[in-house]
Amino acid sequence: MIRQDYNSMAEAYGRNRKLHPDVLSTLIERGRLEERSKVLEVGCGTGNYITAIAAATGARCTGIDPSREMLRIAHGQESTSPGEKGQHPEVAFQEASAEALPFPHGTFDLVYSVEVIHHIEDRDAAAGETARVLKSGGIAMVVT
Repeated sequence: MIRQDYNSMAEAYGRNRKLHPDVLSTLIERGRLEERSKVLEVGCGTGNYITAIAAATGARCTGIDPSREMLRIAHGQESTSPGEKGQHPEVAFQEASAEALPFPHGTFDLVYSVEVIHHIEDRDAAAGETARVLKSGGIAMVVT
């Protein structure tokens, strides 16, 4: 597997990568999202989908990504220090990998990723982590 250095390409990615409206509506509808939902995007990149979900639903949203630079852009400021509020204070951004999610068991109603699965080195571990952090009856979605 060839690893991309998303820290070095984060600025260009942020300028060029846009969300697809049909994907967004599918995540919201099939995820059965509402204001009290807790949502995790695995591999959020610059935050296009997770911030749009937060804005559209009022759900409590978290985005994780292993790239510090992608998160800096998603956060909307020069630093992603814990507790700082950036351009999207309604979304919590955190540096983490799909294979080691830093959340308690049964935290989220929806865990999803968009165009990320091919970047995950240990898909079995990522699937196990997704199942672990989902609430009973929660939904996992992988968009490619």
